[in-house]
Amino acid sequence: MKENVFTLGHVENAMIIWEWMVENRRTHAAVLFQQRFEFEGITDMRILTAKLSVWLEDVWEVLPDDLSSGFSFDWEIVPALLERLDWEDLRLPAPQEAVHAISEMFGEIDEADAALRS
Repeated sequence: MKENVFTLGHVENAMIIWEWMVENRRTHAAVLFQQRFEFEGITDMRILTAKLSVWLEDVWEVLPDDLSSGFSFDWEIVPALLERLDWEDLRLPAPQEAVHAISEMFGEIDEADAALRS
């Protein structure tokens, strides 16, 4: 049986994802996330972080420079991605689709910041 090989980046991503999950397991507005956490349990959710970390690495590879350098990966980009997941069936969007979804959101943030400064 072939084992998965995880890079240091995958491990770091998994820790970032796990922090978000633990922080939001009881307070997140997405009821489906809360239900999934309760149904799956801590052990299975930890395993899920490993799977999500590989997907997150793929998303990072296609992330445009303005997002990768203009926003905090751990505290802004990862939460934005996780908040947009369909926690009911967990079909992960293609990396480009995920980037498009958060690009729109971060673009709106930039526009609001610019309006406040003017």
